[in-house]
Amino acid sequence: MCSEKKYLNSDFFKSAQKIATQACGVSHMTVRRIFVEANKSTDDSDEEVQFKSPRKLYKHLKKCSELDDFDADVIIHKFYERNEYPTAFSILNEIKKKITTLSMMRPVGKKFVKKLKI
Repeated sequence: MCSEKKYLNSDFFKSAQKIATQACGVSHMTVRRIFVEANKSTDDSDEEVQFKSPRKLYKHLKKCSELDDFDADVIIHKFYERNEYPTAFSILNEIKKKITTLSMMRPVGKKFVKKLKI
């Protein structure tokens, strides 16, 4: 009983890579990069080879629009008109109120108009 051994040479691995590219539908360079990464990881440790997929990037939306200097000064000035001290907590509450009303009015197309007291 004579067993025939296939000699593992570079042609054998090249044909395996070609079969993998056709089966997966990816380019030859992608398969080569995966083979190289697998070889590097097996050289470093004796554990199983695990590939990491790239992390998906998520777009984070701003929760509130930016407040310019004029609006900030107006908010603080309103506190002094009402004879109140502007504390950090009270300023934050006023900013939240102003931003929510602005965000509700912008999609409708409305603008705030300052009315003069007569």
